[in-house]
Amino acid sequence: MALKPRKFFLDVQDRIFVAGPNNTFRSEAPIFFNEDVENIELYFLQPNDRRTGYRYIDISGSTVSFAVGVTAPAALQTVWTAGGLSPISASASVVITGGSGTNAEQRIDFAQRPDRGSFAFSLPARTASVASITNYLFRTTAAHGLYNGQPVTLTGFSAPSGFVNGGTYIVQSASTFAFAIGSDTTATTTILAESVSGGTAEVAAQTTATIPYNANAASVQAALDNANISATASGTPLDESITLAFSGSYSGVALSAGSIIANTLYTNPHLSGNVNFATTEIADLLNQGITSVNIEVQVSSGALRHTFTQAATLAEDIISALSPSPLPVVTATSFSLLDSSGDVWTISVTPEGELQLSHV
Repeated sequence: MALKPRKFFLDVQDRIFVAGPNNTFRSEAPIFFNEDVENIELYFLQPNDRRTGYRYIDISGSTVSFAVGVTAPAALQTVWTAGGLSPISASASVVITGGSGTNAEQRIDFAQRPDRGSFAFSLPARTASVASITNYLFRTTAAHGLYNGQPVTLTGFSAPSGFVNGGTYIVQSASTFAFAIGSDTTATTTILAESVSGGTAEVAAQTTATIPYNANAASVQAALDNANISATASGTPLDESITLAFSGSYSGVALSAGSIIANTLYTNPHLSGNVNFATTEIADLLNQGITSVNIEVQVSSGALRHTFTQAATLAEDIISALSPSPLPVVTATSFSLLDSSGDVWTISVTPEGELQLSHV
């Protein structure tokens, strides 16, 4: 899974950083490391009535600057990509094709974690090859994957009797390698079918109802069940991946990849940019022992400028661009580590091979 961006939520009414879209409390001060390049997303929030939460607003038409520093920017970002304005791409791929006694498996992948919208999953139309008809049963050499009550269109049979090529019938008495047909959805009458040679049974695509972006695993499973897609689902859209393990009527059936249709999945409106903290100015602040800084976000729209500020902390990287790999070479007599509080500890070794730890 790709690394996740750092998200900041900004209240456009009170000009403050808040903890989230459903939390009006101020956010905690983040820590930035001097040699990192961070993907940062800015979300702008308009308070709802009675301050019970926020709604997202799109400010992609404004000029936005993001700075970290004390009295001047030590890191600055002014170029942003507007997000949440296009649907999130989603696709289904084959993990295991299935067939010859092996069950198929497919995976639905979402390019991002959705915040709103829905989608549907569709298995493509397919054909089952019929080798012969005996005792009114259509017999196949491979698992056909048809289920009782499913409409099929029969084509390619020589001298059919009891049915016609191009006719649509209802599957009855389905087993792994055979099925009968009926003339209506009640599936109470088996047609006395005969033919000189085999043909094909064509089935239409099977499509779920729309599945919401925040559906849990049980809801995803219910959508598959209601579409008569025999598969066990694990994962959700919020997990950015759903695995479909086919079984039941699809046991041992080779299946082509499904597709994602009716896709209205979006992230909420935001601005995304990569902020570089590997600057001379950041290094100078740390060399002076200055670690307490501010984040400042400035939004300009015409003659109006709105400013948001938030405390932050700078820290040295333990793993720097010049760090040896995996540890200092044999000429080194000690090395230093930074703890979570920002204190430096030196590790060395005695001639007897004992490690020593000292606080700098």
